[in-house]
Amino acid sequence: WNRPESEIRFTIAGRYVEPERFRRLPTRTLADMLAVAWMDIQGGNGVVFDPQVEQQGRLCRHVDGRPVVLRWASLAADQGPSVCLRLLEREPLAPGSSLERLGYLPDQVAAIERAMHSEGGAIVFAGTVGSGKSTTLACLMAGIPAHRKIITIDDPVEYLIPGAIQNTVARDAGEQSRGGGAYGAKLRALKRAAMNDVLLGEIRDPESGRAFVDLAGSGVSLYTTTHAPSAWLACARLAS
Repeated sequence: WNRPESEIRFTIAGRYVEPERFRRLPTRTLADMLAVAWMDIQGGNGVVFDPQVEQQGRLCRHVDGRPVVLRWASLAADQGPSVCLRLLEREPLAPGSSLERLGYLPDQVAAIERAMHSEGGAIVFAGTVGSGKSTTLACLMAGIPAHRKIITIDDPVEYLIPGAIQNTVARDAGEQSRGGGAYGAKLRALKRAAMNDVLLGEIRDPESGRAFVDLAGSGVSLYTTTHAPSAWLACARLAS
């Protein structure tokens, strides 16, 4: 941050690349750009961009008529702030989406459908970033019969699921230590919503872990994800 020049990089297809046109940018110019962008952040922690603390939030824009969400996550590193903007297209599922079209094998589809038909309990998908966990969950939720009440809680909502009551709940980095904030309030309201199925976007910290345990034991059908390289390691991830 004290250097006169900084850079912008992209992660494309798993590769961290540095286009020539975004090298050697004046640090002061980049800092001003981030400060202006933060003014439009929704659900962020902090009124202004602070390079010395971790900040999270989301920025909603329309690009070529299509809604796009940029999920902001900044890291206060030793050399200066590192800001990651993850681009998410907020759009309905493609017509005809199915587990088969996503690449699942017939026996895998049968196992997932058996779990769904049991009603109650939880279905957890494990995988690395970009492996298709959220796409799979959205596909499953879209196939739930219309007579069941579906509620989703995510940060942010990535797919628009027909018939579902969807909620974007942005949490700041220290919210869990202060008793839950907006996320905790949303979960308390959720328990009185008389739903049949719940999508809990991701289990990533003790707060969402406690929510998972609470909802899974309440009798509703729960769908969620966690970052783990395999299904076998999902249990160790949840236990941590």
